[in-house]
Amino acid sequence: MAVSFTLFITFGLLILAQLNSISATTISRAKIETCGGCKLNRLPELKAFIHEDFVNYENTELKLIPGASPELIFFDKHDVEVKRINLEGYNREECNALLEDHKFQRKQKHDL
Repeated sequence: MAVSFTLFITFGLLILAQLNSISATTISRAKIETCGGCKLNRLPELKAFIHEDFVNYENTELKLIPGASPELIFFDKHDVEVKRINLEGYNREECNALLEDHKFQRKQKHDL
């Protein structure tokens, strides 16, 4: 009985450590992968966000891939993908909020 209790406690501590490391992940950069126009032309707010807003945030990258659905990808400091979000259902305001919620800041005027 004591052995199973010890295993239970050990297993619980391992799960807590894993959850803590996941929640402590710091996102350091973001990338959008999308087609250059075909799908974006049907999503004018998203197209405006990508070409007018997203490029003005620090630590962001835009990668145009023919035929690709628009996806926002977050990476940690080791360049490991942390989260991927399909942006097709988002409007311009919601996309900006996604970046701001993840602590991204707009570039200073002199950096543009």
